[in-house]
Amino acid sequence: MSAVSPPQPTLWRTCRVLANVARLEIIKFLSRRSGQTVSAVAEHSGLSMPATSQYLRALESRGLLQVKRQGRRVSYRLAEPDSSGAAGELVTALALAFREKSATTDEIFRQFTAFTHARRVAIYRAIHEGAETAELISRATRIPLLSMTRHLAKLSSRRFIAVSEGNYRIVERTDALGRTLGNLVSGDTKARESTLCKVCFCHSALLQS
Repeated sequence: MSAVSPPQPTLWRTCRVLANVARLEIIKFLSRRSGQTVSAVAEHSGLSMPATSQYLRALESRGLLQVKRQGRRVSYRLAEPDSSGAAGELVTALALAFREKSATTDEIFRQFTAFTHARRVAIYRAIHEGAETAELISRATRIPLLSMTRHLAKLSSRRFIAVSEGNYRIVERTDALGRTLGNLVSGDTKARESTLCKVCFCHSALLQS
């Protein structure tokens, strides 16, 4: 397996695309039945063809899906972890969560809403790099304290950070998707490699079971 790619500077945009229940349901469907056409996805999801096509294009634009064209037939499948960089890592962990049924679609949706804003990505990275108090985080990110309060609250409610006596810390996630998302946001290369190996192993085992 190739080394992981650098963290995407627009990871928050990918999270924004994934913070949508309909798009998550499409990924769930493709994790179970790869290589589906727009019409097949639309029929399964109950969405209109234009809406389905739009959702698929949005997922493809973030590198989460791969497209195969054979004549007039266009089919979609999930990105591979070793060929699509961070997006491949993320969608593989997401597919594993769906196949293991370790979280509901709504719970997964809430995880992605933690990082749908560039400021929350910056805040998480600052805490990961050692900024513990609100003042230090504000100084590291150049985000005003007043604006930062709501972002800290969202990260805390999504269980990515915790606070005790005014000191913030990263929550060590035990779920594969939470670990993968946290590693991608923080840019922790060693942690990404370790988590990716575990996720790929578990995903392969599930596919063969």
